[in-house]
Amino acid sequence: NLRYLALMLRPTAVTILPLALLLFHLDAVYGRRPLHTGESAIVTAQISDASQARLMSLSLAGHGIAVETPPLRFPSEQRVCWRVRAAGSESGDVQLSLPGVSIAKLVQAGPPAVYLSERRVSSVLEWLCYPGEARLTGAVVRSIDVEYPSARVSVLGFGVHWLVWFCVVSLAAMLLFKRRLRVEF
Repeated sequence: NLRYLALMLRPTAVTILPLALLLFHLDAVYGRRPLHTGESAIVTAQISDASQARLMSLSLAGHGIAVETPPLRFPSEQRVCWRVRAAGSESGDVQLSLPGVSIAKLVQAGPPAVYLSERRVSSVLEWLCYPGEARLTGAVVRSIDVEYPSARVSVLGFGVHWLVWFCVVSLAAMLLFKRRLRVEF
């Protein structure tokens, strides 16, 4: 068993990074859904430095999206949150304003999107996982997140998380093609 596990280590190490990136992108398509009309979500801004003045001067305005609450500040965690609501069945954006800086984040509403941009980030490595929008420039804001509701994939009347269907289809394909690919268990 240990020899078998040692033989599996190299292929696993080679495939783990592409598979992890693939799962992030599949989750952006199948794991979340846009907001329905009147449905609310939380928008969170993660600030780079712990300057209290920056946290206190943040404001959020919506275009097609209603900002419902004043900012809720967490100075020790360097983040600020707002609750927003989809005003209609069309996507809009929110504008995060700081002194000298204005940053837009798309908030998707209405019919299901092909690719749902859940997070806008400044880091290049994080952008590989969340490439739906352009990277944030500047060192003031690290990320802006929108917490979209979870989506269910419905096949034959069964609505479950997309990862369950992914595993079921992968296992079925493996069993179906094991002879053709000369694989033995």
